[in-house]
Amino acid sequence: MIMSNIINLNNFDTIGDKIYVYKNFLSHDELESILSYINKIDKWAKEYNTCESSYHDKVSFIQEKIQDLLSDGYFSNPTNVIKKMSVGNFWKAHSDVHDYEEIEKKSLKYVDGDDFVEEKLSVFGTIVYYKMPEIGGQLFYPKQKIEYFPSPGDLVIHGSGPDCEHGVSKIISGERLSTPSNIFKYVKIKKENYNEKK
Repeated sequence: MIMSNIINLNNFDTIGDKIYVYKNFLSHDELESILSYINKIDKWAKEYNTCESSYHDKVSFIQEKIQDLLSDGYFSNPTNVIKKMSVGNFWKAHSDVHDYEEIEKKSLKYVDGDDFVEEKLSVFGTIVYYKMPEIGGQLFYPKQKIEYFPSPGDLVIHGSGPDCEHGVSKIISGERLSTPSNIFKYVKIKKENYNEKK
């Protein structure tokens, strides 16, 4: 997989294998507008013990900004979620493809000429940052022995597979505000395999 055939990497720094950072992906005005909006949110939904979420169209423009970086055949997933991580929150290492593993397995059985259905398959995870904690909250990639502390306005893109397994270190002071999503492509699954049990 040649990354430059999928993503326009002109404005990205490479910090690992299939891990890229676009510094100041959000303009100062875009960032300030989003932060001003977030400060007015009074209802957050708790998700497990890792974060709280709020859904708002204010951040939906990010999908189009990411889409502008992609080649034909790859798509930025619609998103309108804002994730807030507070003191004590952390995220264990995981790979973004975990929700799509069965789709990936079934797609490998497809042979040209089979009757098929199309499904989304995640190929990259994306995270846009609005605010970072004073201490903690950095991204870590254990298999690549990388830690990265993003800045507000950054876009991080990493592969969805196990080689880019990642997590978020425990937040010691402050809060972390971001919007995660993914980049996907459509894959073909043989119709007779589509409803196979996992």
